[in-house]
Amino acid sequence: MIIVSDKIQKINMKKFSLRLFITSGFLLFMLLGTFSLLSQSTADTLRVFPFKFGTFFDYELLFHTANFKKLPGIPNCCPRFEEGNGNGFSIGVLGEYSFLPRLSIGTYFFYRNFGGNLSKIEPTALIYQGKPLEGEFEHQIKSKFTDVGVKPYISFNPVFDLYLSINFEFGYSLTTWFEQAEKIVKPKGIGTFLDSNGNDTRSRIRNQFFGKIPEATSFHQSIAATIYYELPLNKHSTYRLVPKIGFSYGLNELVLESSWKIKSLFAGLSIKYQPIPKPQPTKLFRKEYRVDTLKIFVKDIPFDTIFKLGTENLFTQTLENNTEILEVESYRRTDTMFIKKAPLLTGTLSLVGIDSLGAEITDPEILVEEFVFNRLDPLLNYVFFDENSSEIPGRYKLLSSEQTKQFTIDNLFYDSTIEIYYNLLNIVAKRLMTYKDATIRLVGCNSNTGVEKGNLVLSRKRAESIRNYLVTNWNIDSTRIKIEVNNLPSKPSTPIDEPAKMEENQRVEIYSDTYEILEPVFVRRVENKVSPEQLKFRLNWTSESGVKKITLVASQTGADTLIEKEYESDFPNSIFWDINQTQERIPKHAIPINFKVEILGLDGNQVTLFGKTKPLKVITVEKKRAELIGDFELEQFGLILFDFDKATIEDNHLRIIDFIKSRLKPESQIEIEGFTDRIGDAEYNRLLSERRAIATKNVLKRFDSKTIGFGESKLLFNNDLPEGRFYCRTIIVKVKTPVKGDK
Repeated sequence: MIIVSDKIQKINMKKFSLRLFITSGFLLFMLLGTFSLLSQSTADTLRVFPFKFGTFFDYELLFHTANFKKLPGIPNCCPRFEEGNGNGFSIGVLGEYSFLPRLSIGTYFFYRNFGGNLSKIEPTALIYQGKPLEGEFEHQIKSKFTDVGVKPYISFNPVFDLYLSINFEFGYSLTTWFEQAEKIVKPKGIGTFLDSNGNDTRSRIRNQFFGKIPEATSFHQSIAATIYYELPLNKHSTYRLVPKIGFSYGLNELVLESSWKIKSLFAGLSIKYQPIPKPQPTKLFRKEYRVDTLKIFVKDIPFDTIFKLGTENLFTQTLENNTEILEVESYRRTDTMFIKKAPLLTGTLSLVGIDSLGAEITDPEILVEEFVFNRLDPLLNYVFFDENSSEIPGRYKLLSSEQTKQFTIDNLFYDSTIEIYYNLLNIVAKRLMTYKDATIRLVGCNSNTGVEKGNLVLSRKRAESIRNYLVTNWNIDSTRIKIEVNNLPSKPSTPIDEPAKMEENQRVEIYSDTYEILEPVFVRRVENKVSPEQLKFRLNWTSESGVKKITLVASQTGADTLIEKEYESDFPNSIFWDINQTQERIPKHAIPINFKVEILGLDGNQVTLFGKTKPLKVITVEKKRAELIGDFELEQFGLILFDFDKATIEDNHLRIIDFIKSRLKPESQIEIEGFTDRIGDAEYNRLLSERRAIATKNVLKRFDSKTIGFGESKLLFNNDLPEGRFYCRTIIVKVKTPVKGDK
């Protein structure tokens, strides 16, 4: 019989575990190296790199099984520890090698933290105040272990990216720690332990110890089964997210000569990286011909282009990338093209503002201010026709029967005076529908010169064309429309043989005994006023060949074009923009105005010049009244028509004069502007417009009014058309009435 001491057995067990750990690691790397040499053709077949690398984290639910009464050398009164539980985790790195399409081997290098609680309830009997009581002791050992080690595995890929694996774990112990205690848990609050001499310890806890676990094993071995799935994280699946679950069974005891093992259920995540192998490049050959052309611009050559052929040269070149090696033979030639140099075309662009005194403002700050604006637009009761024609000209707005149902005079809210005039027939028709008893009289006229001389038939056809429109499109009863014919109008424009006067006499006059049919159009709206009122675009260009066209465009981002001007002759050095001229084209946003000028040369060269203003300052009516900023209500009244070369206030003006008087307040600021058409001497027209303004001032009886005569220097409308000239023979009364901030 050979007797071996416990100490010698412990030392031999440690040596055996160490040898087993070293041998397993050595065998694993030998296997990896062997499979790497034997399976190169397999890797080529797979067309992927056979190695994977990664990191992992596992969480474990631990199940302890035991069969011992106490730890070696640690007093404990437990009848027997049998089971317990706990949790732990593993973290580390991994390497894997695919030696067959569906088989891989690999290993985890890990750090593991695990432990658990062993607990045993022991029934007992207690004596309390001389009476027996049922009681319970709880025997408890709390443990903590940490290991580092390797976990070789083999895995099988049955379908898709699903894998099954068997793992063998070899861990070297770093930490073995325990806490032990025995407690009286029943009855609660009653009873204490006695010491070995029978004295009362006055404590409900005994055998309380902690520290390193005596005779703990240094190496731990286990076997595990795992199922996991590899989820690609990028296009080429070089990175993969791997969720997994598994079960592990411990093969050796945690403490020598004690039956204490661990099983675990674990779940975790890995991130794996699998490089893409570099493919063998394909060798290719290519022959190419390359001809370059060198362009040289020369000012003085006899032709537009002179071509000179170059010398051909051979070059060889090798181009290589990850997939191809390309041998290239290049035959190169450089030709020379002499081109006649285009004439120089350059330019600069700048913007200034023009104030009310005509002074220039550099880098102007543009203010857009809203005002409540009441406007009385006179309604010229003439429709003008082209020579020897009875067709209503296209510039007049004619509506279909369906469109007439949608027409309202309020729809003309944003229209200019001349645009309102072009709706004359629609306005008359709408008012005839309102005033059921009203009638109108159409007087057809001709110029009584040239082809129209004495042509009363033409005069009648002109009147009938207007009657037909009102009857057919507006459903006006024809009995409410009376037709008369003349050669010249009752107040013709003279001399009648001048072309402009002939155009003015080619007309149909509309009359009604009901004042409301032809009364002025009164419009109330919010208008914008910009200061400075005029912007000046200054151009400076140099063109050796001359200029063919200059175009100016200005707009705000996201808005319609504000101004567009085009010049094909008389090219200006300055382009003026009367910014308040058309309400629809006034900028209304607090952002810069962008502008550009395109200059096209006679030779086809083009240069584009860009610029922009500062951000605009916009003040609305609501803001002015909310912040008690000074505000005004603006009103504008037009009086027509003065007869040609007349400044007399006629009876048909008096009703408008009375309306204007009713709108005036003592604090109102009044300005009366006089105008003429372009016919005649400019100075005479200026004096005539002043007389018209003064005559209006006298009948208004507001002698604090300011009067000014513009004559033909400020044409309100296009004087190439007869209606434009008639509408220029007018005065405009502008009224500015302060509005109190609390309104």
